[in-house]
Amino acid sequence: MPGFVDFWTPVFVNALNHNILIVSSSGNEGNGITNSPGNHPLVVGVGSYGFNRKPSSFSAGDSNIQWNSSTIATAPYIKPDISAPGSMVYSCVPGNSYEYYSGTSMSAPHITGAVAILKQAFPKATAWDLRNFLLWGGDDLGKQGWDTRYGQGALNIEKSLHAARNAALIHGTIQHYSDEYSLWIQELQSGIYINADGHFSCHLIPGKYTIQLRTGRDIVQTQSISVTGQKEILGFSLPNPAQMTLEGIVLDPNGKAISEAKIVYGNAVFHSDEKGHFTVPLQQGDDIIIRKSGYIEERIQAKMETSWLNIRLEKTPLLLVEGKSPYSTTINPPQQALPIYMNTLQSIGQSYALIRCTEETLSYEDLKGFSKVLLFYASGGMQSNEMQACSTYLDNGGNLIISGRMVMLLEQFYRTNFLLQYAGIYSKKMIAFPSVEGIHPSYEDILFPLSGSGGANNQEICDVLIKDVNANCIPFLKYSSIADKEYAAVMSNTSEYKLAFLGFGLEGIGLESSRRELLQRLLDWTDQGGKIKMNLPPGKTYITMRRNHEILEKVTEETSVSFQNLFMDTYTFELERYGKKKILFECDFTKGNSYIANAYFSDSGLQRVEIRPQNCSASEAYFMVYYKDTLLYTKKYDPSTTIIEDLPQGDYLFCLSAKGYKNQYYKLSIQACESEPRIALMEMQKLTIPVLVVDDSPTGWSLLDHYLRIGEYTTRWIETSGIAFQHWSVEEKGFPAFHDVYPYEIVIHIAGRNPYALYTPDRQKTIGEYLDTRGNYVILSNSAHTVLDESEWFANYFGIQTKHVNIREKTLVGLQNTPTESMYFDLYNSLEQDGLYITFPEFEPTNPNTKPLFQYASQKLCSSYFDNGVYRAIYLPFGLDNITNTDVRIKVVQLAKKLLETGEYSQ
Repeated sequence: MPGFVDFWTPVFVNALNHNILIVSSSGNEGNGITNSPGNHPLVVGVGSYGFNRKPSSFSAGDSNIQWNSSTIATAPYIKPDISAPGSMVYSCVPGNSYEYYSGTSMSAPHITGAVAILKQAFPKATAWDLRNFLLWGGDDLGKQGWDTRYGQGALNIEKSLHAARNAALIHGTIQHYSDEYSLWIQELQSGIYINADGHFSCHLIPGKYTIQLRTGRDIVQTQSISVTGQKEILGFSLPNPAQMTLEGIVLDPNGKAISEAKIVYGNAVFHSDEKGHFTVPLQQGDDIIIRKSGYIEERIQAKMETSWLNIRLEKTPLLLVEGKSPYSTTINPPQQALPIYMNTLQSIGQSYALIRCTEETLSYEDLKGFSKVLLFYASGGMQSNEMQACSTYLDNGGNLIISGRMVMLLEQFYRTNFLLQYAGIYSKKMIAFPSVEGIHPSYEDILFPLSGSGGANNQEICDVLIKDVNANCIPFLKYSSIADKEYAAVMSNTSEYKLAFLGFGLEGIGLESSRRELLQRLLDWTDQGGKIKMNLPPGKTYITMRRNHEILEKVTEETSVSFQNLFMDTYTFELERYGKKKILFECDFTKGNSYIANAYFSDSGLQRVEIRPQNCSASEAYFMVYYKDTLLYTKKYDPSTTIIEDLPQGDYLFCLSAKGYKNQYYKLSIQACESEPRIALMEMQKLTIPVLVVDDSPTGWSLLDHYLRIGEYTTRWIETSGIAFQHWSVEEKGFPAFHDVYPYEIVIHIAGRNPYALYTPDRQKTIGEYLDTRGNYVILSNSAHTVLDESEWFANYFGIQTKHVNIREKTLVGLQNTPTESMYFDLYNSLEQDGLYITFPEFEPTNPNTKPLFQYASQKLCSSYFDNGVYRAIYLPFGLDNITNTDVRIKVVQLAKKLLETGEYSQ
């Protein structure tokens, strides 16, 4: 794999702790680049040479590798470690054949074989010993010493065996050892094997060595030894680990107690109480992080002599977040990003708090106290918890800057939509090592390359951003070599939040001055803009905010609402409430002004409105009045008469719904009260298609429905049956309201594998109201009965209850002297081979008007027909997709429609 992949580190550590040596090819990209895992400090990386022992042109190597992750810190080192034949190697291939192949993948098996020989000759040698024997025996053919073409030399197993015989045993014990500690030989860039009891051993040839005792990245102790060829015993002693209780108090800069401060200890989290006091049981020497959103965190190591801490946290407006970056870079390891961000912020005099997502799980609680957040990904995309935290932060008026390579790429790959939703961008395009230039007036002088030596130099996969057609984001940077309408960075200012997204990493900018200038402008941008706080009386308020052609609408029942990050421009605000006069005012934010507005609504006068239905012969109808997005009331009325309403100021929508007629809508805006009534003529039109098909299947087990395409196939089969119908997609429109279904004579409800299609009170209410007004309803469902087995609503409206949820029968037969007579078919489950079963039920009647429609071969009731004189209802606990014969599917649909239309059950 190209680049530097740190998530393999614990795997390699565990292997070496069990005396397993990892050997890997270094890659075939040529000199100057290496691949993971061959470039990892805990792995033997192998280069390639040809027949004449000249280095292969493709053999990868690098002379300035530095690993600096959360668990490993190394000085710059060289890869590969050793080289072996890799050009035109006669190798076995699939198909019981042989061919000549080239590559470091041909070299690595030579080294693996050499390790096996050394292990056979020296069975007590540790994995690290075997690695060092190899390197000591290498023939130094390139530059003197370790180089990028041969490593420590070309493989020479004879010299390695000789070196192993002359090596002296060095061993000893680490007192009070625990597995978080390790030993490292600095001169060899090699570890030392330690067993569970703390006993360690290695073999060294004569020379001087520095042995470091480490915990993670930190050096605890150091010993220098001079090996003369004789056995030598060393000893390290650690403090006896002791359990202790660390207490303290967390205060702000003014000495005020900070409650709910978070104390992070490993995977455990503790909190301070209302007096700022906290207590943490821990082990001496362990670290804790004390943080409160809006403050700079404190990182403290527990010491036995200090059991009480007085912590004062300093406030800061900025949080720096290092996102979790599980992916790789090709040129330099991603560890260089964090210090570059820290140094840049320090150079512009910006204080900040720091969260590393490799140490802690990011949440909105961590973000909410900061006025601005800088989130970067050195190599990889956003995790789900990070998206959730950032979404909530932005929804609450936050200012967020995101920088990093592959963030957009991985969003597209995993089909998430955080950046599309909040920044209005998408793309699957990439670009390597581009130059960037400004295209916005505030950034016109910006110009820099993303491959400078002063940066992390890992920008080989930068995101090319495309603006969504409906987005309001503003592109401000572009890649110099790319087409128009494809960008490097965008900013989004919605008057609720600010979000800037860079398709590259700031750490990739080689010029420190350019990096500093760009970051300073972005941080300044988050501080610019107007603010307004509105204090409102209790109740639902509709707020409309206009700027030029931009309109933002907000509905709230809160008594205090704030808008931040407003453009430096003039805004007009409208505040509306049912029964009250509209409030209209203008605010000037051109200088970044801040306002407080106290809203006082006065009662509105009433305007008489006469609603006159036209051409409607129905005996009854329903009249609905909507104010904004709220249904105020519904009235049953005689459509041959005029409806008179007295309404206050506001924008209204009237709906007339009559059986057999299309719903008619009328919009009316009342701005002032007039003496004469307003007239609303509503022309009714006959409904030519009396059947409504409601597709509710995708709203439940959506993946299954989209895989099986239940709704799509069922509507197609209904069309094939010759039934004309109107289609209603619940996924697109939501579940229909009563007035949406009332005009139709018959509703066919496709519930599919959505077990909750009939479960929620609002759905049950809609279906119940429709049936009570002489409706006719048929349900096709694979799963709804599983959650309706004790439903009173199900028993009352469909005349059945579930006797048994799963009887494992699949053969259905019709009943004599009924419309289903002579029908016989099997039910089929297309997913049964995958272990996903449909649970076919047995029902029992709850009403004497309930009639059986189909039964199982065992004569248990499978489906029902219910006619109580007001409405007719059919419940089928299977879908048309469970019937394999198309003729049977069509017959079932036609039979159900005819039965609901005529009520003729007996033949």
